[in-house]
Amino acid sequence: MPLLSENTNLRQDAYGGGARARPKLAVDIVRAVRNTTPDTSCIGILVVAVDSDAIIKSGVDYVNVGGGTFEKPTASRS
Repeated sequence: MPLLSENTNLRQDAYGGGARARPKLAVDIVRAVRNTTPDTSCIGILVVAVDSDAIIKSGVDYVNVGGGTFEKPTASRS
């Protein structure tokens, strides 16, 4: 997710800046989905390992943590 990377997220609004602000869009989306779906719904998200803490705490049921980044996609290959 490019919004999580300090190298690609150059926004100057509530969704950019420091490490706490960058995951805000994903957190807001997860919370909105959680608030509008039945408790029996399973919500998940795919993120890279970097900067995923706030998203994990946002209310998802599972997190698929991938390797590599948008800057170095070959890091995810084995």
